[in-house]
Amino acid sequence: MEEVLVGILCYNHEAYLRQCLESILNQKCDFPFRVYVFDDVSTDGSWSILQEYKMRYGEQMIIEQPEHNTYKAGNRNAFLQHFEKVNHARYAAFCEADDYWTDEHKLQKQYDAMQCNDDAVMCIHDVELTDESDGHCMGIVPGAMDENWSQRELVTRILTYRISFRFNGYFIKGDVLRSADMYTDFWDFWAIDLALLVYVALMGKIVYLSDNMATKRVNNAGSLSHQANLEKNICREQTEMFEEDIRWIESFDRLSRGEYEDLTAFYKLFRKIKLHYLYQGKLEENKYVSNANGRMYTHEFGRKINRMYTRLVRRICHDDECEFVRRSKQWMEKEWKRLETR
Repeated sequence: MEEVLVGILCYNHEAYLRQCLESILNQKCDFPFRVYVFDDVSTDGSWSILQEYKMRYGEQMIIEQPEHNTYKAGNRNAFLQHFEKVNHARYAAFCEADDYWTDEHKLQKQYDAMQCNDDAVMCIHDVELTDESDGHCMGIVPGAMDENWSQRELVTRILTYRISFRFNGYFIKGDVLRSADMYTDFWDFWAIDLALLVYVALMGKIVYLSDNMATKRVNNAGSLSHQANLEKNICREQTEMFEEDIRWIESFDRLSRGEYEDLTAFYKLFRKIKLHYLYQGKLEENKYVSNANGRMYTHEFGRKINRMYTRLVRRICHDDECEFVRRSKQWMEKEWKRLETR
């Protein structure tokens, strides 16, 4: 039985798939691992490539293709649902087929880190973001993480985007995944990698490795980032996204049994305020809504003052994101009432 099952999500990734598979199948480990690939009915040559690798690697690979494209049918979580049916491993790792790993010892390093931390439910590492349009590095995420943060502080930072992780850096205890009901509203979300991260973060400790061991492509053909940049009606796209965010945070509130009341309210209010402007078609103005108090600053002088103000508030809060969110929520409540009465 494999110790690690690696899940790969594939859809029309013919141009990148071989590099992804090679980076995973060439891992050097002192334990057995298998690779599961879910191809969501690609229309390019991805499935043929997967069949080729299946012939080469035999039982080390599991490949699956549903009868119809599940995402277009409205199931955003089909990958994890299918993955869990075959997952009997002690740990699970993940990668999207247009991304890849850059360290041949990645699985071993994360496995060893988890073995040394019995109370950990997940191991994460740095991932390089590469702009596919020009090959330039856009940054390293998360870049740093304080393992002394409380669970509340970490979850709050994740949902306020103060810290960012990537799917191809996830290494999760199998039992934690098997404890999840993958058919609830919480998993019906456009950002399934974020839902998975938040769920695991609610379950226990996350171990961080500062090694940069993977690459996430950005703005590559077929990706969400590329489609968003090409989308003609970006205002409509953002509106639908924020509306879904609000529905999802309500399911998060139920999952966490109301333990994150300030965070949930902050998350909803910020998006309700931005939707207020999006409903009016004010896409350009919308991006200047402050995440500190919900006010809009359209002039450069006002934005500069607001940036100084935000830094001051964070300093007053001693860089405690939970405290910053609590204060911001109170100011956003006032701003929302002001907008409602206009």
